Amino acid sequence: MTPDQIILSNAFKEKMNAFYNLAQHIATLSSGVLAVSVTFIKIGIDKCPVAMWFLRGAWVGFILAVVGFVLIHLARIASYDSVLDSVREGRGCPPTVSPPWYFHIGRHLLIWGFLSGLLLLAVFGSIQN
Repeated sequence: MTPDQIILSNAFKEKMNAFYNLAQHIATLSSGVLAVSVTFIKIGIDKCPVAMWFLRGAWVGFILAVVGFVLIHLARIASYDSVLDSVREGRGCPPTVSPPWYFHIGRHLLIWGFLSGLLLLAVFGSIQN
């Protein structure tokens, strides 16, 4: 590999690691918000029917964010498998690996699910007050 390819490969790895860390944090936040909001419902908030629809929509958004994280994580594992297969076949380590198709679906589920969950939870909170 040329020095430029090595630099590009290292930059790609750093970018993907940063994205995986962000995905992990968003999934953790989504899980936490789900748990806390379910707890609030159990202790008895004013259950306005319209507000409950916003809360249920927020739950769906946060669940989609967690599902997106799982898809991203599975894509990361599949990317390592393709590198291992390349090395086993004697082709060497490829400079970059393109993620599987479901990585992109997971990426959109993660981001849009989390943002919509936050927005709907904020609307739910404003209706409750």
